[in-house]
Amino acid sequence: MDSELENQRLRARVAYLEQFEQKYEQLEQKYEQLGQQLEQTNEQLEQSQQITRNTTFSEYLENCHRLLFQHFRVNPDAAGGSITRVDGKSYPLSLRPWTEFKELQQQQFDITKNILKDEPLFPSLHAIHTIQRLACETPVANEEDIKLFEHIAVEGRVAEVIHTLHRKAEANSSVANLGVFRILFRNHSLTVNLPLEEVVR
Repeated sequence: MDSELENQRLRARVAYLEQFEQKYEQLEQKYEQLGQQLEQTNEQLEQSQQITRNTTFSEYLENCHRLLFQHFRVNPDAAGGSITRVDGKSYPLSLRPWTEFKELQQQQFDITKNILKDEPLFPSLHAIHTIQRLACETPVANEEDIKLFEHIAVEGRVAEVIHTLHRKAEANSSVANLGVFRILFRNHSLTVNLPLEEVVR
């Protein structure tokens, strides 16, 4: 009798230990799942922070190039239409090469980079994605479409850089070396008396 009772106790203990082991395995699986979910949440949070944080000058230029200019498309069926008449309009008869342009451009760019350094002063990647949707949603089919792209993707982005430089003017005297504090783009389609681009100092 004692032997039979002892065996029942042992069997009951083994069954209890097996149940405990199963529960432990289930908890271990849940713990693993929670760990994976936490890791995914952290990755999503990091990605979200990367997308919404302000960018440096170099990052801003890269984002504009990749998301705006590389997505600029022309409608292949838009080649038709009349050619603009130039009768009675002013236009240059010849163009003089601007031989020192590359050197001057590099000088201005170096000054700009030196002033802005690697500070996160520019709109986020998310902001450029929003601009992309506005500027590159459909392929351009006519001059009006190109004007819209120029206004959103070119003029607006250049103005952003100039305004950022202007905000740094008090902290850095090198801004004066650029000689520009504000830039306005004006397209006067009905007259030839005013310049297409005007820089106001």
